[in-house]
Amino acid sequence: MSELAADYLAGLRLHSEDGLVAHLQGARQLGATAVSMGIGTLELAKIHEAALTTILSTPAGVVNEDAKTTRATVFFNEALTPIEKTHRSALAAAAELHGIHTDLDQRTRDLIASQGQVIQKIEERKSVENALRSSEEAAAELLVQSRMLEEELREMTRRTFSANEAERKQMSLHLQDTIAQTMLGIHVRLLALKSAVSLNHEDIAERIATTERLMAQSVKTIGSFASALNIDREN
Repeated sequence: MSELAADYLAGLRLHSEDGLVAHLQGARQLGATAVSMGIGTLELAKIHEAALTTILSTPAGVVNEDAKTTRATVFFNEALTPIEKTHRSALAAAAELHGIHTDLDQRTRDLIASQGQVIQKIEERKSVENALRSSEEAAAELLVQSRMLEEELREMTRRTFSANEAERKQMSLHLQDTIAQTMLGIHVRLLALKSAVSLNHEDIAERIATTERLMAQSVKTIGSFASALNIDREN
């Protein structure tokens, strides 16, 4: 800082005395040095004020104080040029950084929205999986019920067949009794015919006719019962 202040005082003294434009290049170099040292506008203004106070405290000579002050202002403005460029770069960088932050904020919002959609899709998938699981459980339960019903139907069919079998047995016994009784009647009448052949020839024809009717009735009964049995077996 002391070296920069001394160099600044020397440069400002030369410019305040003759006002040559060539000295302004030295002012810009002093400003660049200040930038490299990390010195800002306020610190350079303090160095300028101290140097100008020192210059104005000396005898005026051929140049009055107003001229010196005016030339010092020009010199100070030139020294500020590198710092101002740094400020403009900093502002541009700040603007760019702000744009980056804005872009990052937008991307963050987009990411949050995308995450929300992903979460919603996950919830929907879970709902579908739960519904599918419930459907599978319901299907399994229906399958169990179907098998139970199938077993019940088999049992009912078995019982029906058993009942039909019993009924067929009963009808068979009834048929056997009927046939046996009919055949017995036929046998009795045949015996009677044999006994009556020698006693009464006129009555033989009527008895034979009666016997034929009994035989026809027996055949008809046997045919009807056989048809009934065949129908039951087909069902």
